[in-house]
Amino acid sequence: MREGLVVAGRRHLSAIVILLSTLSPAHAAAQTTAVDLAAALDIPAADIISVAVTPLPDSFAVGSNFRVTPTWGATLVPHAGSTLMVISTGKAAAANHPGFVPPSPGTNFADSALDPFSNVSFAAPGCPVDQSPNVFDAVILTVQLRVPAGAAGLRFDHNFQTSEYPEWVCGSFNDRFVAYLETPAFTGNIALDPQNQPISVNTSLFTQCVNGGTGQKSGIQRLNTTCVSNSELIGTGMDVPRPNDSDGAGTGWLTATAAVRAGDLITLRLALMDGGDGADDSVVLLDNFHWTAQQATPLSVDAGADITLTADASGLGTFTRTAIVNGTATTYEWQAEGTILSHALTVSAALAPGGHVLTFSASDGTQTVSDSVTVTVNAPIIIVGPQGPPGPPGPPGPQGPQGPQGPIGPQGPQGSSANLVAGSAVLLPLASPNVAPPPAPGGYSLMGIFKLEKPTGEDSWFAVYIKTLP
Repeated sequence: MREGLVVAGRRHLSAIVILLSTLSPAHAAAQTTAVDLAAALDIPAADIISVAVTPLPDSFAVGSNFRVTPTWGATLVPHAGSTLMVISTGKAAAANHPGFVPPSPGTNFADSALDPFSNVSFAAPGCPVDQSPNVFDAVILTVQLRVPAGAAGLRFDHNFQTSEYPEWVCGSFNDRFVAYLETPAFTGNIALDPQNQPISVNTSLFTQCVNGGTGQKSGIQRLNTTCVSNSELIGTGMDVPRPNDSDGAGTGWLTATAAVRAGDLITLRLALMDGGDGADDSVVLLDNFHWTAQQATPLSVDAGADITLTADASGLGTFTRTAIVNGTATTYEWQAEGTILSHALTVSAALAPGGHVLTFSASDGTQTVSDSVTVTVNAPIIIVGPQGPPGPPGPPGPQGPQGPQGPIGPQGPQGSSANLVAGSAVLLPLASPNVAPPPAPGGYSLMGIFKLEKPTGEDSWFAVYIKTLP
């Protein structure tokens, strides 16, 4: 339990150092260890003016606060060279090292001192401000360097792990790592996370952890969803929860960069400190220090927000976008599904209906970064209007050919003879010449039987009657 811990008297961190240039032959072991620390960080020996350590009580004993090791835990290995450097506010030992002490509750050296980096703010939004001027169990490696000819920047990798996560997040137990650089042109902390925040329990973007609630003991509970894995914690001791506590968290490997000037004398102080008390330890892994010929300016790009388009009458949607580049790039490229569309910042492409992923990339010759945008093209919209009124009638067409003659209709009734005069004739049809003619109408006399032949070859028989009476 943190309650009831006894904190020893305060000391000034600048007062207790082991300086390589002042070591006597009797301290050869300490000198070799300090040299090994700088070598494990890959700092060129020719550029070192001096190295100093601000140790805790057993700092170069077995299980000290510093360690040079080829591995850390089950998965972490050096980024350069054969070893990396570890600093701990407790015992710098992973589970497979001699002298291992579980980081929670850890090793409390009961060592309190004024914060030597009080000008570096570790305030986090929504978290109480730490009013204490003290830090606990602080360990510092100070390296004074002469910047070599041709160098314009420096870089090194760091990986912060803490057992304070998740239960003490947003509390006063804000363990922290500082990389404090002093040059003729700049003074300040250069160890930052991807959100440009300093490295501490309350401010860091942790990615090596287990997503879930934080602040169970600090009293300010939140939900963290930034964890992507906890593989880097395996075998470090940060992966084994103790009763009423959870396991730890890490930032993963990050890179610190700064501009320097050839010939300048610079000082780099790498410090790890407990906040609030000396319990629940934290560690930082350091490796891959090197000079850069050009200032290490991070390069980033933004392809813009995803967008939905509607195809035009041609059936295609036109996508036009200008990417944003932060930093100095020398080459650009837009591509879609492996096809290069443009070598400029701006691209304009006609896309078929469906989903498309366009990727923009930029490079400065040493680093290449990219960003993608999803473009969804919908099929064209066809709108059908109401039916219009009928048009005027057209002109009559030409007269068609005469049709065939129809059949002979039935015989009509016998006509009246009232208005007929003498000599008028009436024809009555006969079925055949052998049929007796019908009786003569009144005032008529049978004149004879006649045959009527038609051009078609058909013939008809008629009885002809002549009117004899007026």
